[in-house]
Amino acid sequence: MSRRWALIAATPAALAGLAIATSGAFAGTAGTPVAQNELLCGMFTAAADNFAGQSDIDHPDGATSSGKTYPYSGQNCEASQPSSDGTYAWTIAHSNVHTGGGPQDERGTEHVEFALTVSGGQEAGAQGHVTNFDLSSADKTADTCGSRDVFYASGHQFDAAGSCSPSGPGNFNTHGGAAAGNHFRGNYGTVVYQWGDMTSMSPCQKGSMNYCFEAVLEGQTN
Repeated sequence: MSRRWALIAATPAALAGLAIATSGAFAGTAGTPVAQNELLCGMFTAAADNFAGQSDIDHPDGATSSGKTYPYSGQNCEASQPSSDGTYAWTIAHSNVHTGGGPQDERGTEHVEFALTVSGGQEAGAQGHVTNFDLSSADKTADTCGSRDVFYASGHQFDAAGSCSPSGPGNFNTHGGAAAGNHFRGNYGTVVYQWGDMTSMSPCQKGSMNYCFEAVLEGQTN
């Protein structure tokens, strides 16, 4: 296993001390917005099926990911990365996805809660459209995309070569942080996938029970 993936594997323990800050108790003035783009790379734990009655809509709430963040300049998580600038914790709090076929198949919405150490651990939220979903009992057949098998995608298709999924709306925003210059907001896109085989150093080899997670956040901080 490469040093980078070894570090990611160790991240959940490190995240145990990640403080989710609430709104500051002191007054401050937001500064001039500065462009900031982040790449999130880690492991993904899928949620269990959650169908209501005979509905074909799955509500896979509670899926999680944790790992490391890197300054983003167009690379994906398999690329050689610059030095990590922090860690993240990501949870899909509420979601609904069609699984019954037809024009809405594998489409839905998600509401995410997350925190980044690079933005001071501020509590943050994201919401966007799900555009690819192969993580339920209704459909576990991934879509092949280059060297990846893709199981889930949401938001903007920033990594066009890595998701092969339609682009959709996706916005994120920290809940506060302006007083400390940690108000980070913008657009996001995610993909959950497997790649590599037994001869590679992939932590989420094709056909295994492990999934990799990649998110791109493009926005500004002030």
